[in-house]
Amino acid sequence: MRLSWAIWGGIGLLGLMGLGTLIWTNFGNRPQPGPATNFASANVVVPAHPGWISDSPFLNVRPEVGFVGDEGCASCHASIMDSFRNHPMGRSMADVRSSSRMEQFGGASQSRFSSGAFVFEAEATGEKMVHRETLLGPDGNQVAELARDIRWVVGSGSRGRSYLTQKDGFLFQSPLTWYVESKKWDLAPQYEKANLHFGRPITPECLFCHCNKAEPVAGSVNRYSARVFHGEAIGCERCHGPGQLHVAKQANILPDTAKLAQGNKPFGKLADPTIANPRHMDPSLREDVCFQCHLQSAERVVRRGRDRFDYRPGLPLSEFVRDFIRTQADEGQPQFVGVVPQMLASRCYQKSESDAKLGCISCHDPHGLPPEENKAEFYRGRCLNCHQKQPCRLDLEQRKPKQDNCVTCHMPSTPSKFPHLSVTDHRVLRTPGSPSVVASRDLKGPLPLKPFRGETGSDQERDLGIALVAQADKRPVAETENLARLAMPLLKAAVVADPNDVPALHARAKALWYLGQKVEGVEAFDALLRRFPEEEYSLHNAAVLALQMGDGPRALAWSSRLVKMNPLRWEYYKILSDAMTFIGDKKGSEAALQGALNLYPAGYLGRQPPPNPASTPRTKR
Repeated sequence: MRLSWAIWGGIGLLGLMGLGTLIWTNFGNRPQPGPATNFASANVVVPAHPGWISDSPFLNVRPEVGFVGDEGCASCHASIMDSFRNHPMGRSMADVRSSSRMEQFGGASQSRFSSGAFVFEAEATGEKMVHRETLLGPDGNQVAELARDIRWVVGSGSRGRSYLTQKDGFLFQSPLTWYVESKKWDLAPQYEKANLHFGRPITPECLFCHCNKAEPVAGSVNRYSARVFHGEAIGCERCHGPGQLHVAKQANILPDTAKLAQGNKPFGKLADPTIANPRHMDPSLREDVCFQCHLQSAERVVRRGRDRFDYRPGLPLSEFVRDFIRTQADEGQPQFVGVVPQMLASRCYQKSESDAKLGCISCHDPHGLPPEENKAEFYRGRCLNCHQKQPCRLDLEQRKPKQDNCVTCHMPSTPSKFPHLSVTDHRVLRTPGSPSVVASRDLKGPLPLKPFRGETGSDQERDLGIALVAQADKRPVAETENLARLAMPLLKAAVVADPNDVPALHARAKALWYLGQKVEGVEAFDALLRRFPEEEYSLHNAAVLALQMGDGPRALAWSSRLVKMNPLRWEYYKILSDAMTFIGDKKGSEAALQGALNLYPAGYLGRQPPPNPASTPRTKR
């Protein structure tokens, strides 16, 4: 069983503060900030720079500064807010009851379609949307049916929309997606390879780039607090940082900002240090604001003691997460490498310098989109900011059939690995159809991964070890053992340096498993779970490994805890059933299988008899 996993630390909600803001200050093993300050009081004192984050001229990078939500920005920035609501980021997620209905049903929309033995259907009535999956037998008659109410719409609708269901605080993805370009319903990306039906868990990692802020339950895979989200769509503070200081300043309840520096970089020409503004950042920090979501690296590892949502615009992203890219040139085609590596490989990026350095916002307005009829003119203007003295070599008559649009020739749409989608080529080719610059820039080395920007620093080997094991989860079996072998010494050193480093402990146990050292692996999981019993990923892996080893008692204990922790994963009931079979509890095994079928009535596995322990294959996984 190949399990992809992500590690998420808990997020502590300490309470309401001045101006009705929420302050998140649970920072794991990091030095803790001083008492939270009420910025609505007359005597505002910003705590000293904490020292474990980089210097910044922006005061709101500090962890004590609270978030105000988009409502706190709207009174002064109403026109920008109105424009942003129509931007893809401003439409990244919505409650299905309030989302604008763009999907079509019936006719050519393919709202009812077949895939293998299954029939999928989407329907909507008023504010309600329902997705349905039906399993047909060989005679064409219905064998089982599963229907779910949709709770949230994910995606701006520029290219497609996916859908989330919710029950008892657990989030799952529907197998159906609406594709805008083809105006059709079909299976969600990757579902044609592994159809998880309505059982794909939605992790905080999945939500990071689609919601403003999620509130997961610590240790769980896909369980969230009652509130779930602090703002559904991406909001102002994801790019500008928490707004509490800025709102207080505008309300004239903040003293002279020059007195608030206390260790920060000098303000220089910065007009307002209370709010981060990407336009006033160094190029690398400005890029990081966009890269937090738009960098498609091979692996992203959360730094020790940090959480993804700890990141504050104006600080290096690498202080919170470390991104790794592949060193082999196995993904050189434009449709696979992602827009960030393509942009970095372009001559436009490489030849531009200093304040004029090309970046995402050189071409894209993060606050709004130009009207469709003005797009060619808008983006041509962005190109001419640099190319005014070197205009297009084609005369106007030759450019007219393409609407005099630079993008049409130099950034054409390329095929995507996902059905119904195309991707704009961000290499900005001088001659369309040129060989991939990205592929030629990929470097071969002794390791299959390297830091995205070649960053060094504390915990780099720890982060690389975790990334290598994460790659082993995804890569072909033939590569798994080598990846684990490379990771093992790095992870061994990491857990010695910090015995409470749960992500490193988990990765080390997985590496032992992949190296065929199953006894050592299960003991490593056992030690981890004795100290951190609520780690769902580790429980799942431990139960599967125990089953492979024929350790029925531990498999039973761990799978029983799994079902209790997350009673909505049918796979957990299947593991529990197998564990009961190993210890000879036939009735218990059948009851667990029934639990799986109650959640997933179309399941083939749940309709098969329990396995014979003597014939269960002892595979590497």
